[in-house]
Amino acid sequence: GGLRPRWRQEQPKSDDPPRQDHAEVSTFATRMHSHARSSPRAVRPHDAQQSNASFVAEPSHWSNLEGLLPRASGDTSNFMQDGTNMANSHSGTTGQQHALAAGARRIFRRTRGETKKSVTQLVGPSDLGQLLKPFVLLSYIDFSPETHLPMKLDAHSGIASVGMLIGGSLHLRDSQDAPVTLHAGGMEWMCSGSGIWHGGPFTVSGHTRGFQMWMSLSPEFELTEPREQFLRPDEVPQAGCARILLGHYGELRSPIDATWPITYLHVRLSAGDGWRYEPPRDHDVLWIALHSGSLDVGSTVEQGELVIFDDGNQAVEIRALADCEFLLGSALRSPYDLVRSSGSIHASADALRRAQMQIERVAGELRKQGRLQA
Repeated sequence: GGLRPRWRQEQPKSDDPPRQDHAEVSTFATRMHSHARSSPRAVRPHDAQQSNASFVAEPSHWSNLEGLLPRASGDTSNFMQDGTNMANSHSGTTGQQHALAAGARRIFRRTRGETKKSVTQLVGPSDLGQLLKPFVLLSYIDFSPETHLPMKLDAHSGIASVGMLIGGSLHLRDSQDAPVTLHAGGMEWMCSGSGIWHGGPFTVSGHTRGFQMWMSLSPEFELTEPREQFLRPDEVPQAGCARILLGHYGELRSPIDATWPITYLHVRLSAGDGWRYEPPRDHDVLWIALHSGSLDVGSTVEQGELVIFDDGNQAVEIRALADCEFLLGSALRSPYDLVRSSGSIHASADALRRAQMQIERVAGELRKQGRLQA
């Protein structure tokens, strides 16, 4: 059993959509990992799309609770049929209701992801992450007040993550075991590089909501020294309605070195507002995840949806149909494979093997310190 992802394809393509074999849910890099672990073997992108295996949920920062993560049913023929039916049921009405201007950038696919308890996974490395590289994972968390999660340390390598709170506060510990509190509007950047142990118990104050994004690292950065950075809300640059989490927008740039041509924005619009996003010339990936309200981008985007636009570097015109809040990501598409194992993603099996050796070395030191159980 399990929950199937809900998605539809706005413009049917000749090739089949990538399978969503499982949900890899992340958090602020490791705070809530699933106790169910995937096998340590490396998995290449074509394996994820063609194999009949049902993958286990990948561990991640906010999502390390037994039973918290959604699982795909493993009955992929039913999932594919469901997806096809949904695409067919929407293909006629969308064109009738929303006439697209000539040359406008159109929505290619949309999803509401999978939800189980407090976590909704919108993108995972084995499904839509294959289309959106370097964006390989996006999850939304929604915790009730005074939640306490007694999580353990977990290991990551080869990825960078951004955790950003929309509401509430998160009380956690960094990789050096120092206490840190993230407030609404604040963010955590973690570049796992050659390997980092991260996480541990955390609590929340108030109704805590936020997003966790993973991006894959290129070969020149996937085995670098790990590092993390926390930004207070007032340290995140803002240009008009857009807060710049990564990359640049207008004349402003994030203080974080993202290591790849990428823009990641947190945007708020009031009902009736219009906004135009024009990506840098070398960006060909573009998506929007709508947290609240509704938008018109040539077709309507509703609360809870993630929409993926056609490849290209054209601008997108956005009109707020109601007060709304959303994330926008654009980037140069990554050409590298996603070779995965548990909380690690690398561009090659050799890089993954080297990172796993480093993770084991650090684990030995943490055991000596009493921070990691044998």
